[in-house]
Amino acid sequence: LRDASAVVCTTGVPAFGISGQWEKGNHPETVDHFGVKNVAHIWSTAPGPKRRFVLMSSIGVTRRDGFPYSILNGGGVLDAKARGEAAVSEMA
Repeated sequence: LRDASAVVCTTGVPAFGISGQWEKGNHPETVDHFGVKNVAHIWSTAPGPKRRFVLMSSIGVTRRDGFPYSILNGGGVLDAKARGEAAVSEMA
């Protein structure tokens, strides 16, 4: 990331912890909040010109309390993605 002028971040986890992935560290808070926040921070503080940070998040993040997104957010995936989006916005 040190020499990158742009980053495209497309992280994601299984919505409901399928196959024990959440217990193995592939958890929404770990990946979609802190992972995105850490990548954005490391990139933004590295020397060199910065052009663009593109975050591919998820549909329903801003509507996660309504149907059908509330079902998809059952494990907090959309909440974690919203915190990741907020972290990137704060660094802009």
